[in-house]
Amino acid sequence: MPPTPPPVIINMPDTGAPWWGVPLLAGLFVIIGALVTFISTKASDKRKAKREDKVRVATESTESASTFMEQAARIEKAVAQQLTLSHVKFQGDYMNDIAALLEELDTAWTKFELVADKELLQPGKDLFAATIAMALPDLTEESTSHFRGEYHRKHLALVNALRVMNGVDPIEREIINPPTRTETMRMHGEYIRTAAEVMFEKARTNPPRANKSGQ
Repeated sequence: MPPTPPPVIINMPDTGAPWWGVPLLAGLFVIIGALVTFISTKASDKRKAKREDKVRVATESTESASTFMEQAARIEKAVAQQLTLSHVKFQGDYMNDIAALLEELDTAWTKFELVADKELLQPGKDLFAATIAMALPDLTEESTSHFRGEYHRKHLALVNALRVMNGVDPIEREIINPPTRTETMRMHGEYIRTAAEVMFEKARTNPPRANKSGQ
């Protein structure tokens, strides 16, 4: 049997560091890495949540503002129709309709005020006030025209605030006051007179032909 070779003895240099230093450093690196990952993930989650909140607020603001502006537009339509010959109502019936529309407007405004972005609240308040002023019984024709103009201006201001919130350029448009009742009636009368004149001229230049059976 051959002799067993002597064991090889490797002399490790003595660095003076404890034996547990290497695993401790490795553990620290693992902990630091996990902590960095946690902080990064947490920050990413916060940014994501913030973006989602912004989208949610924008969506709810747009939806509630659309309902609110739709109700305001119904009041403006009722006021405008009261100035025409074809849609004018008795004052009592008109005021009953306006009262019902104002109640619906107040409901829509309450919802808008609860969920709308803070940048939209002031334009919304301005439109709410302008709509109510427009719906009140007119003292003069000029005041009604003025309040209708204010309604359209405040409506456009809220539309532009919504567009800016959603990253869209605002609309640039000059709004003048609508015609008064007298002006509306005059324009309506001129239209009727013009139409009658056209019909008369056609009848004059194209007289009806005689019925052959009567000859």
